[in-house]
Amino acid sequence: AELDDFLSFRHVFRNIYGFELKGERVIYLSKKFDTVAEWFIREIKTFLIFLGTELKSGL
Repeated sequence: AELDDFLSFRHVFRNIYGFELKGERVIYLSKKFDTVAEWFIREIKTFLIFLGTELKSGL
């Protein structure tokens, strides 16, 4: 859910090569980026810990 804004922006950027980017949208996403990136990294670390636990319990 948190990444949806960035994924849709990436889609637009890749498909129209930046010619029609909306400045306010870029500013909004740039302000939100650090928070979302930190959240994403925490989620990935949590998932990796989970996978490690599952791997150890399966041995």
